[in-house]
Amino acid sequence: MKREERNLFHRVASLMLAVVMVFSVIIVMPKDVSAANLTLPSGGGTVMITDEQSYIISGEATVITYTATKDGSLQLTFSNATQIKQSPINGYAWGEATLCNAGLTPISAKFTYDTSDTRAGFYSDVYGVKKGTTYKIRIVAAGGVSVNAKFTAIKKKLNNNFKKGKAVNLKRKKATDGVIQSGTTTAHWYKFKLSKAAKLNIGITPKLTGGVKLTITGPGVKKGTFQVDCRYTSGDDYYLGWWGKRRAFTTSGKVKPGTYYIQVKPISRTCGGSYKINWK
Repeated sequence: MKREERNLFHRVASLMLAVVMVFSVIIVMPKDVSAANLTLPSGGGTVMITDEQSYIISGEATVITYTATKDGSLQLTFSNATQIKQSPINGYAWGEATLCNAGLTPISAKFTYDTSDTRAGFYSDVYGVKKGTTYKIRIVAAGGVSVNAKFTAIKKKLNNNFKKGKAVNLKRKKATDGVIQSGTTTAHWYKFKLSKAAKLNIGITPKLTGGVKLTITGPGVKKGTFQVDCRYTSGDDYYLGWWGKRRAFTTSGKVKPGTYYIQVKPISRTCGGSYKINWK
């Protein structure tokens, strides 16, 4: 079941009945089918959602509880684990995942995963998490799926740059890690010093649940702003955008020497995750 950049889950409500009918023929349904409430260790791990627990059979979403013990990012990777060979599953699990706060209010955009796609951006998502905070990951699954979570801590000095005066210094040609905590709109600041006139090439490689705006200021750039959309939909079509790809801001000519500042600001509270930023 190869699906080309489609938001498949728009059809899940109508498809659910069809799959239940298929299952009633090929297996004996349990008397009480319900989704699971699961827990992830703070350092990450793997949880399994069975065919019977998936939304398309149980009619309920799966909720995974996660509490961060450090600031950092949590990457989820979805792997196929379904035994359903009939349409609309056809042997490949798919569904939607949303990061929520402890009260199940969404703080990320919905992520449509598709385990039949070979591109990482269609079966993996990244959330920015804060020390001491409990999160709920709500998964509406079509078919059994294995969910692997990997936590990566970030150094405090790299994630305490919320003001221009605390801008993190960037070294030329060396990528620096950044994390946007899901549910916030706080900007992050970076700076670098140009010792002589040169062209600028400033890039960001995002793995975020939403878009960000980069604003560059300095002696040779009065104000340069561009938007980076990680994922977006157009009708029923679902696109990766710049997720996992480097997007660059460049100047056509050389700019003056001096100190340049970069502001990375999430467009909405549903933007969170990790990124790398550099200049060369």
